[in-house]
Amino acid sequence: ERLRRGMGARAVYNIVSFEALLIEARPLVDDPCTEFRVAGRILNVSLRSSTVTIAPNDAAFGERLTLNVLERTEITINGVPARLSDLSEGMRAAAVFCRETLVAKSIAARARQ
Repeated sequence: ERLRRGMGARAVYNIVSFEALLIEARPLVDDPCTEFRVAGRILNVSLRSSTVTIAPNDAAFGERLTLNVLERTEITINGVPARLSDLSEGMRAAAVFCRETLVAKSIAARARQ
């Protein structure tokens, strides 16, 4: 019950029954994070650098905003869980990110019709 989504973990389990014999997890780091939300159109997806560049609807963010995508970033397309590789240029997206690190916490995209 103390395990939380996003924790780094290691498990030893029985390969036949999949019963966990040992679970070690690192606590989530309480990094300072000022959350911002941005909505716009995806301009670029880079699998190599694990980034997504968005053209924000709000001019306060500038012409483009490049966010870092981590393994723990929650990505959805039309409400269905997805991966970075599933995102593509032109999709409409809303992202929640940390201002200090530009790490995306979540990206919710809509597939083009």
